[in-house]
Amino acid sequence: DAHEQGINAASFSSAELLATGGTDRVVKLWDVSSGRFLTLVLPTVVMTSPRVSSGSLAHRGTLEGSAEGITCVDFSQTGHGVLAASYDRSALLWQRGSAVPKLTLTGHSRKVTAARFCTLPHQAATGSADRTIRHWDLHRAACVQLLQVASYCSDLVCADHLIISGHYDRKVRVWDSRMLSCIQELPVHGRITSLDINSDHRQLLSCCRDNSLQLIDLRRWSKDCMFFRADGFICGSDSTKAVIRCVGDQDDSLSGASVDLEQTDDKHASLMRRVFFPCCLVNSPDGDFLAAGSANGSLYIWNVSTGKLETHLPGKHSSAISAVSWSPSGKYVVSVDRSRTAVLWS
Repeated sequence: DAHEQGINAASFSSAELLATGGTDRVVKLWDVSSGRFLTLVLPTVVMTSPRVSSGSLAHRGTLEGSAEGITCVDFSQTGHGVLAASYDRSALLWQRGSAVPKLTLTGHSRKVTAARFCTLPHQAATGSADRTIRHWDLHRAACVQLLQVASYCSDLVCADHLIISGHYDRKVRVWDSRMLSCIQELPVHGRITSLDINSDHRQLLSCCRDNSLQLIDLRRWSKDCMFFRADGFICGSDSTKAVIRCVGDQDDSLSGASVDLEQTDDKHASLMRRVFFPCCLVNSPDGDFLAAGSANGSLYIWNVSTGKLETHLPGKHSSAISAVSWSPSGKYVVSVDRSRTAVLWS
């Protein structure tokens, strides 16, 4: 298993290092660099490209210090910092190479649901079930702004001087950190479980409890939105994560292969097993795709250009998928669940 208890969060760094956070109170780092490759996971499934014949699990480290389960994990732009939100009402910052937190950010009165690095250096933002958003100066480990909100904050993202938060009252709120005020409220169709923003900060994705994804063009605010649904897709919890990604050109195929992979971790060395895996490789001449995991354990991927479901990948999770993350290269998607399984798709 990737964790000793359920996995709640996953995030890739710019160098394709993967972080997963779990109810077992730790963040684990996994090397998924291209080349030899890879493997993540596992009780029964190892995922990789059909063009790669072998690989090994590269567990790079475990980050400790949280008193309770991890709810969110994020990498700094350099990839040297890891920020995590916790049920213990704090957020923790680690620097690469150290398993001990450099900073512990405290002040929230209920669980921290989101923790993100801001675009501006040495700044971060956290959202909480206590209906507040905090803006942090990481140099001083100090909260420099406290934003009171009318509703539970389920997730947030940052773009330049903006902090964008999603809430249970079915609203996206846009905050200008320079003005200490909410400058825009955008209604959506359901209680928000997660937010994601694309790399050029033009499109905002929300995942909602009404089993839909909503894509908002931030240049036009709420005047230009797209909705995505699919038969069988069910948003499984109040913290289900969805992601948007420009994946570039890949082979347009969906295939499987059977290969021998060597798995190596702290407990099991040179454990060989033969597995069959499906692989999702999608052609993206026009850009963006959306990915989200369902309560039925299936991964769903939509094509933004067509507005239609691109593919539906069942069978590898035995419980609801809690989070997904797309690698910066667009080559890999990881999906994680509360049954301790992480599956890497390419």
